[in-house]
Amino acid sequence: MQWAADVTEPFHFNAPNLSLLLRERFDKGAIKVGITEGLANTRIKKNTSIESVLNRIAPNRVQQIAGERNVTGTTFEAENPLFSPSYFDSLVNDLVEIPQILYIQSGQLKSFIPWVSPKYAVSTSWGQRLGIANAFSTAFNTCRRISSRQKRNAVLVGSSSTLIQPDSTLQPKMLKQLYAQSLLQALWPSLNTNNYQIIRIDSLSIVPFEKINMSLLDDAISNVPIYDAEGKLSNETVTATAQPLEALAFTKVQLVQDWFYYAKDNILFSRLQHLILYAHKYKNGRAEAQAVPVLKIMLN
Repeated sequence: MQWAADVTEPFHFNAPNLSLLLRERFDKGAIKVGITEGLANTRIKKNTSIESVLNRIAPNRVQQIAGERNVTGTTFEAENPLFSPSYFDSLVNDLVEIPQILYIQSGQLKSFIPWVSPKYAVSTSWGQRLGIANAFSTAFNTCRRISSRQKRNAVLVGSSSTLIQPDSTLQPKMLKQLYAQSLLQALWPSLNTNNYQIIRIDSLSIVPFEKINMSLLDDAISNVPIYDAEGKLSNETVTATAQPLEALAFTKVQLVQDWFYYAKDNILFSRLQHLILYAHKYKNGRAEAQAVPVLKIMLN
């Protein structure tokens, strides 16, 4: 493995609603769940009972009843907390947290999803919202390989776009790094293979790896006219020599991927679609302040 990083993010999936689907399956006893432990959610207590989860979401399932000045009593929640808008409101009803391991192996960028966690709204018994947390974790997976059967029968739950900064190797969640390389630095030598197709964003034309040079960023580097032996202008032109671009020329990487859920095995996995590389272009010899999309790397 040449490079790996933990990219844990929350995602909204509503067609279908993955959070609701997992809660419904858990309520029916169709899947096993666990509860994360530790500040970084590094430990999972698996095979958690439904009562433990319900008590986590709605402790004792009681709400305070208040009059104008003081508490007048308590009431027991009859509604199942797994489906209550008090805990799964419009902000978190379709929200799940996904810990994703991105890694490069044999020159290929890959993804591994160890579990998924529906989010819920944490509130006091008075109904005051404190924030959000993981209701439970499920879809546990220890195998990095997704079979053709699983791919064929899985349901698409959504797509996502994630920005990955080149200095991500400096973050505390970095799992592995090779000579302090970023994702793009580790992937760069492999882009000149059949695993990748490189496309210019401005013209949507395919660019050979050897043509990734400064002309992509500076319009001043253009075709130079050719003169014949008599000094007359010919119809031919030649491209001025441009300095090759390295991975460090790109300021950030955008990863676009599709997400799939396979109900029979209760696993979530992703299909990496493409990377978009951002860089600062030049105008009148000066770099522009805003980085723009320059190249799209198709992940075959």
